[in-house]
Amino acid sequence: MAWNSSEYGNIKVIRVPPEYVWLPDIVLLNNADGVYEVSERVRVLIYSDGMVEWIPPVIYQTSCKINVQYFPFDQQLCKMKFGSWTFNGEQLRLGFYYNLPYVTISDYVKSSTWDFIDGPGYVYIDETTSPSRTEIVFELHIQRKTLFFTVNLVIPCLLMSMLSVLVFYLPPDSQEKVTLSISLLVAIVVFLLVVFNLLPPTSDTIPLLAKYLMFTFLTNVITMAISVIVINWNFRSPTTHRTRKVLQTIFVEWLPRYLCIRRPSLDHDDVESTQNANGTKSKANYMDVDNLHHPKCDKLHKNHNFGDDSYSTYSYLNEFAAEMRNVADAVEVITENMRTTDAILEIEDDWTYISMVVDRLLLYIFCIVTVVGTLYIICTAPGIRDFVDQDQRLKELGKLVDDVLSGLSDEELAPYFIYNSSKMYA
Repeated sequence: MAWNSSEYGNIKVIRVPPEYVWLPDIVLLNNADGVYEVSERVRVLIYSDGMVEWIPPVIYQTSCKINVQYFPFDQQLCKMKFGSWTFNGEQLRLGFYYNLPYVTISDYVKSSTWDFIDGPGYVYIDETTSPSRTEIVFELHIQRKTLFFTVNLVIPCLLMSMLSVLVFYLPPDSQEKVTLSISLLVAIVVFLLVVFNLLPPTSDTIPLLAKYLMFTFLTNVITMAISVIVINWNFRSPTTHRTRKVLQTIFVEWLPRYLCIRRPSLDHDDVESTQNANGTKSKANYMDVDNLHHPKCDKLHKNHNFGDDSYSTYSYLNEFAAEMRNVADAVEVITENMRTTDAILEIEDDWTYISMVVDRLLLYIFCIVTVVGTLYIICTAPGIRDFVDQDQRLKELGKLVDDVLSGLSDEELAPYFIYNSSKMYA
């Protein structure tokens, strides 16, 4: 199909319908939509030097296995395999246009979801068939943009994991510990449903974000269970439980020293600080000893004269001694009751202190577990530290293509399709 252009009015290219020119039946082998034919069969360009060029507009949909292991910090590799449907490797040789083994990006439109990393190509000869088949394979390296998922999923999950740790910072007698844990548990379940709706259903691997949510979910469940135990310890009393020596040694004497907790002692300054709001001191803390006297004691001293006859004096002394015995018995009962109350309060304070020490210990443990677990799970993604400047990367790929084309000679820019009676080349 070559001619001398000077003999035909310097016509160097003609455009003919594709029905009049042989065209190789090259299709996308891993097609996803089942449409193998070109929708718009445009005209074929035939040059005077024998080169035949046919570039039809077509949109290919290919099947690609998506690996969601590191979602949303994942990178994907999609392959597009082009080959002849009927011709084998001996009848049709495939090669790259201008020997350029890259995907041209001159018409590439940037995506808001993916960053284009690279698009190399290679020739694959399938020798498993007889005769062998030749295929052109293009590998598309893409990386997911993480800004949307980081702002809407990763950061809220991170904040919820931090809030689950703060449950141990609430006082042991607070009724909001379990309420906060349940609220966080519901929020985590909602985020799990959102993530599962975003991902394709697959059982090959668990997404990275789902792993982190399950880790947060598990720690929150453990937090809620331990909070129930701590609240139970806080409200224990000697009438139902007793503090064992082992608990006293571990949680009252030994652990507080390592957790930087010092139990406050009740000294005179602390007693003075128990004054009520109007400035008056507590009567129980500053009771006068005279108030412990029997009411008839002052009356006995004021209204009776021991200088009378001995019988009257004796009778009054007997009455006074009986009253004093009653007063002594009452004081002994009150004292014993106060001692019992103090012992009960001391044991209850020990349980409260033990629950506070356990809370502080778990606060440190869960802080370390949450931070280490978060860093381990998120940093396992290979592309989390790789920032892709899409504009700069496209410039580098465009320069790579320009360098390859600029190094080609006129002889290397040979006809793309050559047909003869013995072999067909492409």
